[in-house]
Amino acid sequence: ISSNSSFGVQNNNPFSILQAQFNWWGSSTGPTNVSNPGGAGDTVSDFVDFIPFLQSPVQAAPPLVVSADLLDPSPTTSKPVRVRVQFTSPMNTQIQPTATYGQTFPYNTFAISSGSFLSPTVWLATEAIPSNAPDGAYIMAISSAQDTNGQTMVPSTAPFYTVDNTRPTVTISVPAVGALIS
Repeated sequence: ISSNSSFGVQNNNPFSILQAQFNWWGSSTGPTNVSNPGGAGDTVSDFVDFIPFLQSPVQAAPPLVVSADLLDPSPTTSKPVRVRVQFTSPMNTQIQPTATYGQTFPYNTFAISSGSFLSPTVWLATEAIPSNAPDGAYIMAISSAQDTNGQTMVPSTAPFYTVDNTRPTVTISVPAVGALIS
C-alpha cells in the first residue's frame, strides 16, 4: 500500500478496527500515523491496525520456465527442431532468451539462433540440428529473459532431443525360396 495521494487506508468507523498488518507503506519507517512517530509512508487513519508493517517492498518471484515442449517428436538433421517454452509470468518480448544446448553441463555446445514470442508467456525456438552433432541426449539451457517488471528469469534446463545417427541394419538369416536380395 503505497504511492497514494491522501490515505493508504482510511477507516472512519470507530467501532471496527481494520486489520492492515504486514503491508509495505512506501517507507521502512511504516505509515504516517500519530501512533507511529517517525512513520513517513502513506497515511493511515485511526481505527487501523498496521503493526507489524513491512520494512521493505515485497519482491515478486522471478519468472521461471514452466515447460519446454519439443514440438517435433522425431527430429532429424534434415529438418528444424521446434521447442515451445512456457514462462510463469509475462515476459518482455523485446528481450529474447539466451538458449543453448549440449550433452554436458553447462549445455552450451550449440546456440539456438532463432526464436520469437508467440505471446507474453510463450516463446518458440527453432533450430536446425547440426549434421556433426554426436549421438546422444541433448539438454537445452535457457536464461537471460526478463519479465515485464524487469526481473531476469531463473536459468533453467530441459531435455531437448536425442540424436541417433546409427544406420539401421537388416539381417536375413533364412531367405525365402526365390527371394531377390540386393
